[in-house]
Amino acid sequence: MLDCVSGYTFTQALQVGRALDELNFHWFEEPIPDRHVDTLNRLALELSVPILATETIGLRELPHYISQHAVDLALGDVFIKAGITGLRKASALCELFGFNLEIHALYSPLWDIANLHVACSVNNCEFLELHDPMFRFGLKHAPLDMDADGYLHLPTNLGWAWNWTGIGLIITLLR
Repeated sequence: MLDCVSGYTFTQALQVGRALDELNFHWFEEPIPDRHVDTLNRLALELSVPILATETIGLRELPHYISQHAVDLALGDVFIKAGITGLRKASALCELFGFNLEIHALYSPLWDIANLHVACSVNNCEFLELHDPMFRFGLKHAPLDMDADGYLHLPTNLGWAWNWTGIGLIITLLR
């Protein structure tokens, strides 16, 4: 998998994408800005490596990307896709068209816990992206730490406990 954070032009993305084709990459994430739907479509037609995009696209815009075949896999999270219900709707839409909606990490442990719940409630999500544990401050026993086999375990509820000592330390450091 390669995430380019919208850093390429079409020509650059095509060149890199062809190399990823040869290397059998699982996907090519956000090679160009999501807003360039026609260029994403051209890229998807030219490459074998699946194009993963729509990280910055809202729920109401997603059908346009699907109907244009601009992506092979969609990307979303509870923040951009209108909450838990919106992300589940986006996932269902993608499932109707036969592809996955992978879940994007956020810099908030509370949103990532909500993302984890959605990931475990749908059939068409293979991966849940997570950031480094340093971004999981403020919670006790955050359920976002992988076990020895690389798995996350779903908590039984969306509740949490604040780590007030950790929050106080961060506030002190920011002053």
